[in-house]
Amino acid sequence: MSQQTNAPRQKAGLRTNIAGLRPIAALLATVALSRSAVVLYPFYGVYLASERQGLTVDVIGLIVGMFGLGALIAGVASGALAARVREQRLAVMGLAGVAGIVVVISFTTQLWMLAGLTALWGFCYELVNPIAYTLVARVMPQAQRRFAFSAVRLAINLGMGIGPVIAGVLFNVSPGLLPWGTAIGYVVSAFILARARIAVGPASDGEQGEGAGSGDGGVQGRPGLRFGASSRRRPPSTSPTRCRPPWPACT
Repeated sequence: MSQQTNAPRQKAGLRTNIAGLRPIAALLATVALSRSAVVLYPFYGVYLASERQGLTVDVIGLIVGMFGLGALIAGVASGALAARVREQRLAVMGLAGVAGIVVVISFTTQLWMLAGLTALWGFCYELVNPIAYTLVARVMPQAQRRFAFSAVRLAINLGMGIGPVIAGVLFNVSPGLLPWGTAIGYVVSAFILARARIAVGPASDGEQGEGAGSGDGGVQGRPGLRFGASSRRRPPSTSPTRCRPPWPACT
């Protein structure tokens, strides 16, 4: 009887992993640039205090807190929205929405309108994060997903490190430049993502031919997403053997 020997798989080097990120290069650039353009939010409270003289500290805290509420709603609703709108288009709409909302905020003085716009801003802002990870899961093969997820996280952290520095420079020049800096950065990010062709990489083992619009339980146009009966495993047969004393216990 021949004995099978499984040769250990060699781990891909850093250069190979970086080269494998080409299908999502535009997505990574979009994430890094949009996070670098987050120049209004770090100084949002100070911006409101300097540009809206009639607002008290507790009111400013309420307005800023509405951003988190909108982001929370986006995290819950992003899955339902992505089921109706293509992920890349939905991310572009979120980026463009942020650009438009911050421009409107720069001209708004009414309290409740500021609160509502800030919540909508947080909603559009947070849409990009889950969609970016969804696109990575759809595009990248199984062997490269871990590195791709890390690259997306690195792009987010890189942008969040650059953004406050740019915000400080703009605020030192004029606080009124903060909304426009955010708007310009997000418009450019939306343009990059809208023009990008996020190519689908080669399917990994066990994924090829599953759910790619075949109508066999998969989601059309979303390879690798199969739920229900295809993922159930039939339990092993456990039919007991009848034993009668004084026989020993059956095995």
